[in-house]
Amino acid sequence: MLFAQHGISATSTAAIAESSGVAHGTLFAHFATRDDLIAEVIMRFLGQLAVRLQQSLEDKAALCDFLSAHLDGLAENEDFYFRLLQEQTVLPPYARSTLLGMQSVISLQLSSILAREFAGNESPPLRHDQIFNTWIGLVHHYILNRDLFASGRSVCASRKDELVEHFCLLLKNHKD
Repeated sequence: MLFAQHGISATSTAAIAESSGVAHGTLFAHFATRDDLIAEVIMRFLGQLAVRLQQSLEDKAALCDFLSAHLDGLAENEDFYFRLLQEQTVLPPYARSTLLGMQSVISLQLSSILAREFAGNESPPLRHDQIFNTWIGLVHHYILNRDLFASGRSVCASRKDELVEHFCLLLKNHKD
């Protein structure tokens, strides 16, 4: 994918058309603007991730299994996600809203699992939004610095067990 290779901002619609084997104008028969194309690519990527995580909910997965599924989903297109993270502040507003909206969906899915896992406790270890923000911050730190943590490899795949175990242990210790 060109966005993953060259970056979202640096990839022209002409390059996308050439790579797709269509005329440049044909792209605009499907997408009114370049921003619409970018938002659609982000929506499809994050939509696939959300479906994977929804399956974890339906399977009544434990928290650590849900987090593993999250990393598995990110690993499938980690180069693209890396570019999204790098360039999120310069994404077109609609595309950025799409990214933030999908992260909210994942946060809600995580919240459902936390509610199930901590049911019966008088007080949860932390607010659900704090737990999500801590998790996503940890994941983003590793992805954005993947050259330090997994040079030449997928950090989500190669460090998955370590990240999930570490995070689940933090929650367990905070709860106790």
